[in-house]
Amino acid sequence: MKRIILPAILIAVLLAGCGQLVAQPTASPEQIATQVSSVLTTMPTSTTVVLPTSESKAVTETPTEASVEPTATATLPAPTETQAPTQTPTVEATPAPTATVPASDPKLKLGNASFTDAFNDGKNWPLGEDKYTTAEVSNGVMKFTALTKIDGWRVAWPDIQDVYMEMTAKTGECTSSEHYGLMLRIPDKVEANAGYMVGISCDGKFSLRKWDGEKMTSLIAWKADSAIVSGANQTNRLGIWAKGSQLVVYVNGVKVGEASDTTFTGKGGFGVFVGGAPENGKFTVNIDEISYWENP
Repeated sequence: MKRIILPAILIAVLLAGCGQLVAQPTASPEQIATQVSSVLTTMPTSTTVVLPTSESKAVTETPTEASVEPTATATLPAPTETQAPTQTPTVEATPAPTATVPASDPKLKLGNASFTDAFNDGKNWPLGEDKYTTAEVSNGVMKFTALTKIDGWRVAWPDIQDVYMEMTAKTGECTSSEHYGLMLRIPDKVEANAGYMVGISCDGKFSLRKWDGEKMTSLIAWKADSAIVSGANQTNRLGIWAKGSQLVVYVNGVKVGEASDTTFTGKGGFGVFVGGAPENGKFTVNIDEISYWENP
């Protein structure tokens, strides 16, 4: 697995040499490795998008008065019984059902996020293509594509420690084990070769893994859960609560699993990963937003 992210102090050196820092992946029991290029940039500014409102303009039709021509005197017909008009019953529209937010959803009690990236630009992330992935930002999403079955990731610049973090993302075409997720508490953002990885797959499974640079360990092995919306072109919200050694996984606000581990408890970087592309194919996930809340 291989990851690269470049701190600001190395940018000038790399540009002058027109080269790229590369480290060879180390095979793990799961045969997972990655390679990533990274450019460190500045903190994003929060952008508020004001949506236009549609103003309905009432059109009033001025009635015209009909003119009645006078007639000669005539004998009025005998009165007939008047039938009361039939009242048409009013059918009330059935309101559309609204999504129920699970009581376990951390966002119900955390308030405003410490950091949010809505991908109005890509300045927090290393973009472009390498051997394992491609990443580009346009139209308010990061299109993150796996080029092989091997996991590849990109790392952002902030350091975090105890947080609740989540991402909202939509799968592209997929069939089974294609997967994506979040990586956090990366001890060394330059090497980017260790940390926790929480992910979900196209076929409705989630996992929590630990990568130490040499070996991938499953803290929670891939496991199906009904909280995950499985299949192609589906949106899910994946979250992880990390406080000390406790790691709790959420999907769409539902707690789906937890584990305890003391390997990485200090501050570190965070990122996104993608993998499991089919043979001679690609797998793309469209990341709409990433947020975190410090010291939850």
